[in-house]
Amino acid sequence: MNLTRDGDVFSMGSGTFAASGHGGARGADGPQILKPLRDKRIVQIACGQNHSMVLTDKGYLYSWGRGFEGQLGLS
Repeated sequence: MNLTRDGDVFSMGSGTFAASGHGGARGADGPQILKPLRDKRIVQIACGQNHSMVLTDKGYLYSWGRGFEGQLGLS
């Protein structure tokens, strides 16, 4: 995943376990914006082999994929 200065998130890679965030098992060969997050300002991202998480400026945490194998470290 990539996070822009404007708080947009781009994701790429395998859709296994829905980890890419592009809907079901659909993956992305190159960076694609995560459309469900377009109206939110993301301030932190974390991802692993089969899961992804984002934190908004309002303190909401969104996760998808096989998330039981990872955690988000907040500072």
